[in-house]
Amino acid sequence: MLEYSVDLESGGLTPGEEDAVWMMTTFGFFSVVQKPGEKDLTIRSRARSDLEALKEEHLPSMGEIIKGGTDYQFRAHATHDAVAEALGKIAQDIDYSNFKDTVEERQGADRAHVYFEVWSTLHSIKKATKKTDSELAKQKGKKLSYGGVVFDGQGRVLLRKVAGGFGGSDWTYAKGRLHKGEKPEETALREVQEENGTPAKIIAEIPGLFEGTDSMTGYFVMEVTGELGPHDKETEKVEWLTPEDAKTRLRECGSTSVVKERDLEVLEAALKVRDAPGTSGNEQYQKLLKKHKITLANRSESSEFVFDIGSTHTSKDGEYRTIRGYGFEKKKAIYIIERENGKLDHKTAKKANEQYTPRKV
Repeated sequence: MLEYSVDLESGGLTPGEEDAVWMMTTFGFFSVVQKPGEKDLTIRSRARSDLEALKEEHLPSMGEIIKGGTDYQFRAHATHDAVAEALGKIAQDIDYSNFKDTVEERQGADRAHVYFEVWSTLHSIKKATKKTDSELAKQKGKKLSYGGVVFDGQGRVLLRKVAGGFGGSDWTYAKGRLHKGEKPEETALREVQEENGTPAKIIAEIPGLFEGTDSMTGYFVMEVTGELGPHDKETEKVEWLTPEDAKTRLRECGSTSVVKERDLEVLEAALKVRDAPGTSGNEQYQKLLKKHKITLANRSESSEFVFDIGSTHTSKDGEYRTIRGYGFEKKKAIYIIERENGKLDHKTAKKANEQYTPRKV
């Protein structure tokens, strides 16, 4: 939420209505505010090390770091001009292609996971704007489709070679338009089955729509659940590849530049979602499934699966629970849930539906 704007002509900061800005960087998270009656800006953080990194790398004139406050425990002061100059330095230092990967390198997996959760939550902005996927696609003048990025137990991804190079695609993923009455998940699963010959289950949604030559596509991360079968005539052949080999194939294949860029972006996003603590590619997730003999399921397999994957709810004890998957344990429909502390657990869908209250974002 940006509530401060940088005035590039004057080099200063122009106070906005709320007089505040959130800064999420590879070295720390900060809240910058203009306190009533104070000349300088107050820079707040929940970790002293974040402020120390800011001072050392970009804002040497920042004042003493003081401990105190409830929401933000640590704070310091700096002039408007100094903060504006620091923002410019931060921009000049951007030399990475993936923000979350760089956060993990600099601050560790735990901080990267927190930022991943923020990224996922901010996907709700799309809902807040009240624009549906269909409206977004129409705004771009393109068709809306859904598809799946399918992984196997060895971590390989399935690519399909498009017959005749239709739509500017050579090697890509299965996707297609909705049939009347279908939900996006149902469309994606049907297209994967038809174009890949692949039985699969959805383990997570990849946030956002991805723009191609003539369509806007939403994707789901999937796991294969059986042997490859026959595919339809729109596919010439399919092949399992390691993620790195898949990236090479996508870069070097005969797809148009627009399709290549989209498919590489989709794969990067799919790997991030698959390997996040709350998805089944994660070791903790696999241990939970094995320990409780849980079989993963699709939402359509039980009417008790009423919560969306990725949705966050308040439990009876007041803590947050995030839905990370659907499954069956001894024929009972269950949710895979992530607790507020990042630990994975499971709960029968019936009880969760009764006890959980959707969290307002």
